[in-house]
Amino acid sequence: MEFRHGERVEISIKQKDFYGSYYTEKFLSRVGLNKFLVEYETLRSNRCETSRITDIVDAPNVRHFPPEVKVTDFSLHDIVDAYENDAWWVGTISEIINSTNYYVYFENTGEIFAYPNSDLRVHQELVNGNWVVSHKKGLK
Repeated sequence: MEFRHGERVEISIKQKDFYGSYYTEKFLSRVGLNKFLVEYETLRSNRCETSRITDIVDAPNVRHFPPEVKVTDFSLHDIVDAYENDAWWVGTISEIINSTNYYVYFENTGEIFAYPNSDLRVHQELVNGNWVVSHKKGLK
């Protein structure tokens, strides 16, 4: 997969406490064959709050930023991304509070949190170079 300098991308972190999260970053450059230098859009250095963090990440964990899918509301069991702690986290709508607020279940942690739909987006996966909207699924 190829990226342009300055392009907005997302990375998936495959560590235990971060599985299912996508951080927004800016692509800076390729580092060797299978690594990229990126700059986090939301994370800042502890030493200087205005200094953005850069990182070298494995190429398979980097994807283009997904296109916006406009929705007016979500349905029960929709797979969504919820914005929390500077990242998008994959979850499932577990309960509808009202037309603009939802409970989201996170399978990795077994937790449920409430979100306004302004902090939710349709979950998409990049499959063979094409964005595919995730389907509904039942809860365990």
